[in-house]
Amino acid sequence: MITVQPHFGWENVLVLANKQVELFITLDVGPRILRFAYRGGKNVFKEYAAQLGTTGEKTWLNRGGHRLWVAPELKGTYYPDNRAVQAAVIDDFTVSVRAAPETANGWQKEIIVALSPAKNEVKVTHQLRALRDIKFDTALWALSVMAAGGVAIVPQPKLGTHPRDLLPTRVVVPWAYTSLSDPRLTFTEKRWLVRQDAGARKPIKFGLLHTEGKVGYLNGNLLFTKTIALKKGAAYPDFGVNTELFTDQDMLEVESLAPLSRLKKGQVTEHVETWTLQKVTNTNPLTVRL
Repeated sequence: MITVQPHFGWENVLVLANKQVELFITLDVGPRILRFAYRGGKNVFKEYAAQLGTTGEKTWLNRGGHRLWVAPELKGTYYPDNRAVQAAVIDDFTVSVRAAPETANGWQKEIIVALSPAKNEVKVTHQLRALRDIKFDTALWALSVMAAGGVAIVPQPKLGTHPRDLLPTRVVVPWAYTSLSDPRLTFTEKRWLVRQDAGARKPIKFGLLHTEGKVGYLNGNLLFTKTIALKKGAAYPDFGVNTELFTDQDMLEVESLAPLSRLKKGQVTEHVETWTLQKVTNTNPLTVRL
């Protein structure tokens, strides 16, 4: 079911819903998916209340929710997506939302959202169309800004043994402002955790080449998961990672990246995530089933 209603202070918010869950996609700025929740329930995404309901700003605003960026992170990444988007209804549970062209960057972004009619599952297809030849390598970058108070869960591959396994198997990239001894980080054999902490004084971020196909975010009894695609042998941004996690005192971002490519005019590249949402009785992030 698709309707357009006032929400968050905007007049035009597309609501995509089945009998269990709902997504809110603003049409007045974006493209942004600002809400994913059980119908009438708690939003799994962060909402920056002071940044909702406004348009036309000259600078980029986080606002919260889920967005599409382009890596590497440069000045052009922070293009102000503060204008109306074009929406096209594909069927009763699928819609595409296309941003205005970013002429300064030479590309145009689009997100296609397909909600399962019967399950708590969403296919989110991110697309980038080159408006001219792009003269440097880029990658689609999908960022989910999660609500405060939860913990990101990153499953790990089965450990090898020495001396049988002599070569490295994992790529881990900490950012310049990140200490791996930060108490928000927990590294175990089977899972790595990143906790959001409202009392934290500074942000942290790290990336990894994730091979296990999925990450989660557990907040109370709500478990959000997203798939993380991996193309073997492909070159990825930021020293070769397809997954990044960033957290500060307000929120936690679960980010996935596509391989790097150099686009010619008219070429379209695509990056797909699948999301799920469930209520769980086991709220231990080390053992909850993703």
